[in-house]
Amino acid sequence: MSDEPHRLIAGALALGVPLDPSTADQLLQLLDELLHWPFANLTAIRKREAAIELHLIDSLSVLPTFDPKRSILDVGSGGGIPGLVLAIAWPDTPIVLVDKKDKAIRFLRHVINGLALKNAIAFKERLEPETVPCAFELQPQVVTRAFGDISTCLNTIASAVLQGGRLVLMRGKKGEEEARLFSERGSPGWRLNSVRTFQLPYSGATRTLLTFERASESSVDGYDFPGCR
Repeated sequence: MSDEPHRLIAGALALGVPLDPSTADQLLQLLDELLHWPFANLTAIRKREAAIELHLIDSLSVLPTFDPKRSILDVGSGGGIPGLVLAIAWPDTPIVLVDKKDKAIRFLRHVINGLALKNAIAFKERLEPETVPCAFELQPQVVTRAFGDISTCLNTIASAVLQGGRLVLMRGKKGEEEARLFSERGSPGWRLNSVRTFQLPYSGATRTLLTFERASESSVDGYDFPGCR
């Protein structure tokens, strides 16, 4: 096994996600496409070694928070991070990718066709607060590499999530503090169910996964931070 697949498989396993060699190879094909796409720059990370960890392994870290038997929506998919990674890792799980930019949709559809990802589909759509999406059905599971503050994310994405559905926000080292602030202030229609902070296996970069449930506006109790009561 060459160094890159080994690095990917070992790094994913360190986060509790087993990968077989064929899946690792396909993920590295996705990375090739992302780093060498000639029509637009969809990532600021240009070094392959860093991209394996910060794009592929980081994306794989969300898998344990989802149910593979239910579809997943990736909002603001961009270069397919994490949506295309999830589609490759879980080929039997429907993955819906949404982005507002033509250049992103062009890339996503190119990769979906090129890698024959029959479980993935990409839509151009701009999500707006209190506006039901036109291109796709409401989804039971949603992920995003969160944009803006938590309240902005929740307000923007709310109309795309089924009642009782799950939303995972991928945050950095400030994610736990952001979750504390959310716990103090709350947001109508959302319950914070879990906060998971961990370090990526090679760089040691801190990541935080915030898992929310789409609840009724009268039901917002949720994650209990130690010492916050």
